[in-house]
Amino acid sequence: MTLDYLKSLAVAAAQLESAEFSRDQAATQLQLTVLEAINSGGSVTAVAEAAAISPQTVFTLCDQADGNSNGLLVI
Repeated sequence: MTLDYLKSLAVAAAQLESAEFSRDQAATQLQLTVLEAINSGGSVTAVAEAAAISPQTVFTLCDQADGNSNGLLVI
């Protein structure tokens, strides 16, 4: 490998790390926003539609935040 290839690999690795960091930040923000909407009285269906995610994803995000797998009681 030449030095140019090594530099290109280093740049690509840095870009990937940056993209992963941005994705993780976006996922955390989505989770916080979903939790805020649920805690403010939003229904699972309404929150899922507004966030363009499935109701099951809403349950999963809430379970992850709670640190349990009991799910939500939604009436």
